[in-house]
Amino acid sequence: MFEEADVGARLHQLGLSKPILMEALKVGLLQRMNCSPLLPATFPGQAQWAYTVEGLRLQLCAKGWLQESHQNLPVTIAPDESFAIVVYTGDDHTGRRGGFPSNKASKGLKTQQAILRNNRTGELFPDTLPAPQEVAEDVLKTWVLLYHLDATNPQHPVLRAELSYPSSFDEALGKIMDWEERIILDEIDLSDDAIAVKPYNDELDVPLDVPVRRKTA
Repeated sequence: MFEEADVGARLHQLGLSKPILMEALKVGLLQRMNCSPLLPATFPGQAQWAYTVEGLRLQLCAKGWLQESHQNLPVTIAPDESFAIVVYTGDDHTGRRGGFPSNKASKGLKTQQAILRNNRTGELFPDTLPAPQEVAEDVLKTWVLLYHLDATNPQHPVLRAELSYPSSFDEALGKIMDWEERIILDEIDLSDDAIAVKPYNDELDVPLDVPVRRKTA
């Protein structure tokens, strides 16, 4: 895990910056806040997720990043095609330095495949992975922009987030269990919008997968 002073440097190595990620998160939040209370209870969370993805892509695609969809999973790919970013809702540990965050909703085989591919541990579950040469050459590493809206204190709701690289998955629980790297982002204070964040439901059924694709010449 990176100290706050090192976050900017590590993000720069990835071709990213804190303002880019924070802006994407704020775009998603704004769309959530604009949702009418007459909408279905699950929609504000869906809108937040979708517009966070769009907010990220609007900035990165202008810098040469690629955007693709793999089995309904929106993937944003670095210009050199060495890694990808997906956006996911996280649990209450998200963005906490002493926490052990995971994806909020239980996931299945696709998440397992993603973690195994990140770790290059195809020998553990060979039936779930592509051919060895594909794992070595054509599988994109996948970072997760994980966020959690914490409204447990109605007077002081906050959004916590991190950009992290998963390394361990519990097949029975359908949960990411560990991370090789965690880059904690600044907390967003939503005290001025305390009423707007309730009620909410962020149980999104969005697959987490790692695309296998040939690099362009």
